[in-house]
Amino acid sequence: ERTRLLIHVLDGASEDPLDDFDVVEKELAAYGHGLLDRPRLLVVNKQELLDENTQHEIALKLERQSMRKVLFISAATNYGLDVLLSRVWHQLGV
Repeated sequence: ERTRLLIHVLDGASEDPLDDFDVVEKELAAYGHGLLDRPRLLVVNKQELLDENTQHEIALKLERQSMRKVLFISAATNYGLDVLLSRVWHQLGV
């Protein structure tokens, strides 16, 4: 309730990241307290396990569903973490 920014981190190795996104959205709606109105970043982790076509397909589906740009990262290889941190700071106005 006190957070200024939510970061959805989805598992890129999941069989259905879109369904995972829907589950999180439903949980936020059920919890209430204005969480669905908070700024959010949408992140897919485990980029290293996904080929370029799969990343593109996931991004298209998630961007259509969420109306947000999708960022791919890899916690294992540090891919995209600098971009993620930059977006976090930008969203927070730091």
